[in-house]
Amino acid sequence: MYWILLVMAAIAAIVIALVVGGLVSAKTNLEVREIVLRATPDLIWPVMYDVQGATSWCEGLPTMEVVTWNAPHLMTTRLLDDSGDEFGTWLVALARIEGGTRLVVAETVTIGNPVVRFVRQFGGRTARVDRWLVGVAEQLDEFGVVVREVTGYVPPPPPAPPGVSGTAL
Repeated sequence: MYWILLVMAAIAAIVIALVVGGLVSAKTNLEVREIVLRATPDLIWPVMYDVQGATSWCEGLPTMEVVTWNAPHLMTTRLLDDSGDEFGTWLVALARIEGGTRLVVAETVTIGNPVVRFVRQFGGRTARVDRWLVGVAEQLDEFGVVVREVTGYVPPPPPAPPGVSGTAL
């Protein structure tokens, strides 16, 4: 009989640790990742701008909505959950560099559930962005790209709303 109480106490302790760990974790996270492609921004832009089409070549993407853009350099998207509520944003930037183009994604997500927030610290924070970056490269027939973490990244200000300075595809 005591072993049942011990098991229940152990389970309760684990649940409490997960909740407390999540409550002391940041609710909003910023992850910044990048790849370098040989393609020019003009070739990359149509692939990255087609956020609805990306679900056919990148598994596990949430619904995404392009909010602002400045083709072919900068795009902001909203990440929507299954009920249509926004839970994060992507700021996607292209910059010409010697030998190619730097593609950077700054993902900001807000995680309300403290257990999910705690568990997410130990892995999977960048999986969605990494899959998308590799998928963009593969759509351009560039295989074996290396996804890198960007530290100290200060994202540029979001572009003006469409119609102000954005240009459609």
